[in-house]
Amino acid sequence: MKRNFLLLFSLFLFSCGGGSSPTQPPSMNYYTADQTFIDELVNLNVYLSADEITAGITTTDFIDTTGSKYYKIKELNLSEMTLDSIPNSITELDSLISLNLRDNQIENLDPNICELTERGVLIDVGLNLLCNSQVPTCILNIESTVPAFFSTQKECNHNIGPGDLEFIDAMVRLNWGKTANDPEYDSLWSVLNNEQNTIWQEFIEHDEVDEEDKVFSRIIKINYQGFNEQGGGIHTIPSSIIKLDSLKFVYLTNNNLVTIPAEFGDLERLEKLYLDQNHITEIPETIGDGEGLRKLKELVLNDNELTSIKTSLGNLTSLTELDLSRNNLETLPASLCDLVNVIKIRYNKFCPACTEECENCNSIYNSCFNDLIIVQTPDNAQNCDPCDE
Repeated sequence: MKRNFLLLFSLFLFSCGGGSSPTQPPSMNYYTADQTFIDELVNLNVYLSADEITAGITTTDFIDTTGSKYYKIKELNLSEMTLDSIPNSITELDSLISLNLRDNQIENLDPNICELTERGVLIDVGLNLLCNSQVPTCILNIESTVPAFFSTQKECNHNIGPGDLEFIDAMVRLNWGKTANDPEYDSLWSVLNNEQNTIWQEFIEHDEVDEEDKVFSRIIKINYQGFNEQGGGIHTIPSSIIKLDSLKFVYLTNNNLVTIPAEFGDLERLEKLYLDQNHITEIPETIGDGEGLRKLKELVLNDNELTSIKTSLGNLTSLTELDLSRNNLETLPASLCDLVNVIKIRYNKFCPACTEECENCNSIYNSCFNDLIIVQTPDNAQNCDPCDE
């Protein structure tokens, strides 16, 4: 009887788990957004495994509304993993407080990473390949100056022209009133500096500080068209545009410009200047009288509010197109006669020259422009004052 009792007792213990190691609690899963980031990071960097990535993760627990428990990423150490890409889903890591990307092969970071810095996430991107003009401002601001930031990168043998950076900064400040301390500053900077709106090119230039030749990224094209929906649009071009001495192409169509900076006249490499569909009332004398614009081929000013043209415009002898259509012009200076074959002047307020029979005809259009005006603006003829008899 005693033996049977011991046998039954042993069977009872075994059935309760007494004969094996204690059962481990089920392992927690990562929260959906965090697991998505891990998966995308592995897919973008195929030579890494999920285990290598998770080894650098410090987690925090999270319980959702159903009572389910998950891991969320709190600290992320991805240093020395030869990473070259970071997925945008990193911005969905809402428990992240620290991100270490040091000593990798990263050349580009999406501007959305600035969402992390706005939340106070500490980021280390030292010893990467972030040596180009598209580095988000919030990342550049990790260091006190732009040159200081580039000095933290490896194989970084060029800088962004400081005058070019100053120009974009001035564009944001003067047109939208935002400074680097404003939450919207980075997004506006990114809009202006994206690859559709600002084109950069590398040049070898002499660095007067270090007294040696270096490679600099410089702006060669700005394409800021139709910004009227961006909080009032572009109404001012800063005078610092004179520092963009590598600028070749300017497209400022459909904005709220009233004036043209005089500094445009000193841009020596400029080939195309599009200022159409604005509210410009006057062209400064420097456009033609300045030291630059000898290479200017296309000057487009149609659909503005011009009432007169300076004689200096006639000095732009390289022009192949000068569009002054749909303004409020009544006269043209004789200095433009050499450009008569490239001028467009439809829908202004010109009147054809008086006929030879008119004794007191004093119209200046009895000259090189007369045929052009008759052909281009016939609908305005009935509004002209008749010749004195």
